[in-house]
Amino acid sequence: GWGRVVVEAMVAGLPVVMTDVGLAGELVRNGREGFIVAVNDEKGFADALATMAGDRVLRIRMGIRAKHTVSECLTNSREEYLAEYRASFVRLVGAKKSLVSR
Repeated sequence: GWGRVVVEAMVAGLPVVMTDVGLAGELVRNGREGFIVAVNDEKGFADALATMAGDRVLRIRMGIRAKHTVSECLTNSREEYLAEYRASFVRLVGAKKSLVSR
């Protein structure tokens, strides 16, 4: 799904380390706004965290990119946000109904 914590981290100017689900590839691009690691790849996740922890310049650069990337996606008003949220909910419900009817 669309992990809210990922968006909140990016808005705060923080780089992200995440598994390859949800926002991976949409907002977080591997090596740009953070690192994307395969699901269940514990070593890869630990390595990504170690890389991030060991390189202050990388963290800052990715954090700046993260904030810029997510700010381009944010809507301008409460009404626009609610309209987009409502539309995504309707798509989700429609997809679930489609799966159930199979």
